[in-house]
Amino acid sequence: MPLDNAGKHGIDLSKFVTLESLYDDYYSSDWQKYSTTKEYGLVPVAGWHWEFYMKHIYGILDKKFQRRNVDLEKIASGVQGITEKCFEEGIS
Repeated sequence: MPLDNAGKHGIDLSKFVTLESLYDDYYSSDWQKYSTTKEYGLVPVAGWHWEFYMKHIYGILDKKFQRRNVDLEKIASGVQGITEKCFEEGIS
């Protein structure tokens, strides 16, 4: 459905965190090189999920909730490790 018709169908586009195509975002990212499941369609890897969260969700939550003892760099490093491990095992 074209986005310019969304309102006619009761869809409030201001409620979405992004109107960017997730397919395009994933396949234009560095994370797609870790994907082993292209034959099944869009199955993003853990690293891309983290990147999406940081780009679109984190700012919303950070405004409403006070973060305590969260090491974002440590999480990012862990997600990178998970992504690489799964890729090596062919299960990303």
